[in-house]
Amino acid sequence: MGFYHGLGYPRSTFLYDPRYHFSDWNDIYILAQGFLRGVPWQFGYFPFGSLTTVTTTVLPAFVGFILMIVLFLGVLTLMLRRWVFDCEEHALTRAQGMVILVGLSYPVLMLLDRGNMEMFVFAYIAGFFYFTYVRESSWTASLCLAAAIAFKLYPATLLLLLLAERRFRPLVLTVIIAGGLTAISVVFSQL
Repeated sequence: MGFYHGLGYPRSTFLYDPRYHFSDWNDIYILAQGFLRGVPWQFGYFPFGSLTTVTTTVLPAFVGFILMIVLFLGVLTLMLRRWVFDCEEHALTRAQGMVILVGLSYPVLMLLDRGNMEMFVFAYIAGFFYFTYVRESSWTASLCLAAAIAFKLYPATLLLLLLAERRFRPLVLTVIIAGGLTAISVVFSQL
């Protein structure tokens, strides 16, 4: 409608108001800086996510944001290349698929537009699948899933996958590491 009828926001895009680009990142970064100065803050993440947010203030906001995006897009590109596009024999088709899925898909554009820290959770979960099914390193897979769970609780549903596959050692290890990361983060947030 924006293109054919000349209508402006919100009918010109499916993204948020352009004035609020990267606001998830910027708002959290500003709150974390205030927290370090002693301003009380109600964290929206679990303690490990909050600790991650506070530690990002060591870098300038722009640098931390760029590093987060590079991590997310790098993990997404490697994951798609290895698990999806290596099966395709034509180079042009592989390139088109990568451009479409990495550069034009709604979830990616939405994450980048908002600057949402769930990019970290995605990278942790991708690491879990990689180290579970490709490298078969249960300790590293457990660490990745534990970090995702300690950041936000909903990746804990992947524990059912470990349970269904009777991978009891990684299951227990993940729960212990997630609890440890949460406890350490709570202690650091109280200092």
